[in-house]
Amino acid sequence: MYQYGFADDLDDDDCYSESVDDGFFLVERGPVSTVRKTLKSGFGGPDEDLSVPRWLAVKTSTTNHKFSKQPHDIVKEVRLLSGLSHVNAKIITLFDYIDDQPSAAMHLWMPFMPFSFYRILGSPTFSPFPPPSISLPPLLPRPTNPISQASLTSRFLVLSKSLTFQIISAIAYLHSPTECIAHRDIKPRNLLITEQGCVKLIDFGVSWKSDDTEKDQESDLWPERKEDMCAAVSTGPYRAPELLFGAKSYNAFSTDLWSLGTTLAELFTSLALTPSSPSSSDDEDTDRYSQPGGGHDAVQQPPFILPPSISVADDENEYKWTRTSLFNGTRGELGLIWSIFKTMGTPTETSWPGYKDLLSPTSITFKQVPGVPLESLLPNLPPSSTPSSRTHALDLICRLLVYPPEDRLIAQDALNHPWLASNDEVPLLLPPDYVLRQEQQHLKSQVVINWDGKSLEDLVKEVLDSDKDEEK
Repeated sequence: MYQYGFADDLDDDDCYSESVDDGFFLVERGPVSTVRKTLKSGFGGPDEDLSVPRWLAVKTSTTNHKFSKQPHDIVKEVRLLSGLSHVNAKIITLFDYIDDQPSAAMHLWMPFMPFSFYRILGSPTFSPFPPPSISLPPLLPRPTNPISQASLTSRFLVLSKSLTFQIISAIAYLHSPTECIAHRDIKPRNLLITEQGCVKLIDFGVSWKSDDTEKDQESDLWPERKEDMCAAVSTGPYRAPELLFGAKSYNAFSTDLWSLGTTLAELFTSLALTPSSPSSSDDEDTDRYSQPGGGHDAVQQPPFILPPSISVADDENEYKWTRTSLFNGTRGELGLIWSIFKTMGTPTETSWPGYKDLLSPTSITFKQVPGVPLESLLPNLPPSSTPSSRTHALDLICRLLVYPPEDRLIAQDALNHPWLASNDEVPLLLPPDYVLRQEQQHLKSQVVINWDGKSLEDLVKEVLDSDKDEEK
């Protein structure tokens, strides 16, 4: 559940605050695993100089069934990662692993990633609109902005399109007939980004391989049968509704598609200025803000949300920007169900055939409420001056966030969606070494490695460097 990079809510000094004599530095400690960072040679890809030291992330988790937490399974994670082809698959590379049997622990050695999708989402400069200033009364946008409105919007469109394409590509690869893997924990924190702007999907400890046999799973800590699957997967606001009713048999690939929709929605949800405080567990993501007021009585949300009590006398360092989640996952499963229903409308046999089959005789009866226009909860959609991007991005999210699991747009088809396949407004900017898979070759004419004289690496660093400037 923990990223193989700096914790997003810590600065560099915090990440180095705990060290040991053997050169390992604590990055993050969680309930199911610990991630450390170390600088070593001897690791890398086939075209890399292995004599050059590089930063590595080492994930450690127990292999003792008694102390492991279902369904988190580091043994299965090693098995699945070892079987994947990492050539442009946008999946984290497993360099090596150590099965430390005396201490009942497994250590996974992987490349260290400096950035994450979560961190980009939390930057106030990652928006088609200029961020407000909290230094000047009455909290109006800065009078001098280093980038024009048109340039800000264009940069946002290019970066959003690139990241979306890469994220969907990773999921399409996993869901392909050759791999048959559902990730089951897609969320911004599990999407890391290299210095070149290449997205890597991480954390396969709760993943599901649909063609696994009992023999394949014989060494797993938590084997799963198709008729008795674990519903306690995915995280908070990214969980598909069928999981919230404890389904024992479900389409794991469809739950990924719902999580994908909620993740992509955060490209366009509000950015909220919140008090800085120690982060809660990544399992809960309770440090993330949900759409304020959301639900059937929701009104159009603003791109940026400022706390009503802030004043010019406040220390700017006491606050941080956080991206709001589309649904509220901070109030448990019932609260999340109601948050989804208030946004999407309470399901009926028409909107979700078979929905009642998920309910037990003792299930709570939810009030029938209509949904709200999703656009009202996505204030950072491109402005109306860019109608194609606005309507196409919204349409893609709407096609993923549908109640019937079988009706959700599959990942491979999502790659052909007009927002990604069209070159109407902005091109598809990708890292220089990105190689389109065979089924993506028709998009070759849309791909560029430079836009407005900048690479994807330049745009990512521009957004994150601007974020640092905001904090000064």
